[in-house]
Amino acid sequence: MKIKIDKGGSLWIQRKGTWKRQECRFSYYPDGECYCGDECPLFKEPVKNGNLIYLVLCKGMHVIEDSDFIDEREDQK
Repeated sequence: MKIKIDKGGSLWIQRKGTWKRQECRFSYYPDGECYCGDECPLFKEPVKNGNLIYLVLCKGMHVIEDSDFIDEREDQK
């Protein structure tokens, strides 16, 4: 499994070679879809520890190898 955060801040997970944008299962917007991403206050910044990336979300956490994580967002300096 690979994980990326795209330029717009949306979370994507690659499974069986296909990237899938992750919908939020805990929010409801009657006029459209809600996606998991960095606009949510419960979406924490990825933390690197050695060769592992820890990505904390509202209801869980992904721990993956650094080589399986892509962050396409530009640095906000």
